[in-house]
Amino acid sequence: MLNSLIVGRATTAIYGILKCSNSNLRGILLPANICPAAIYGCIYAGFKPIFCDVDPISGNTTYELISKANFDNVQYALLPHMYGNPIGRFDDIVSFLHTKGIIVIEDCASAFGSVDGKGNVVGSFGDYSIFSFGYSKTISIGFGGMLKSSTYDLAPIKDELSSLHIFNDDIE
Repeated sequence: MLNSLIVGRATTAIYGILKCSNSNLRGILLPANICPAAIYGCIYAGFKPIFCDVDPISGNTTYELISKANFDNVQYALLPHMYGNPIGRFDDIVSFLHTKGIIVIEDCASAFGSVDGKGNVVGSFGDYSIFSFGYSKTISIGFGGMLKSSTYDLAPIKDELSSLHIFNDDIE
């Protein structure tokens, strides 16, 4: 089973996960405070963003806010740890979402290496975890990202992403 994959950027990983979805449910839960690039990956894969509130202090969503969210037609939740701050009670959020049949994409793009209050490293909770190595991220090489999963085989996503054009002669 392939459980980690280097990708062009974290948005590409989001696109690949969603594009390989076999679900008829096409909604994805996102917090209102998120990098716009993540939203584009969802839309390009054919998913409708459904937003939930965030805490005005941390910029993250919370268990309480997630529990009040609209889950109509939702199959996935994309939850970023914003500004290097891990989402509190993330393990409880994942458990709650799993009871609703929702697959969790943990977005660690801005929090690589961060640890929550219980000593858990971000990227260890979600069904999928994505990381970014872009120019403004914790580990910056200017571009690139990583996708990992202990739950799902990433081989179909690798196949889907390998079909994307990496160069277009019309773009200079």
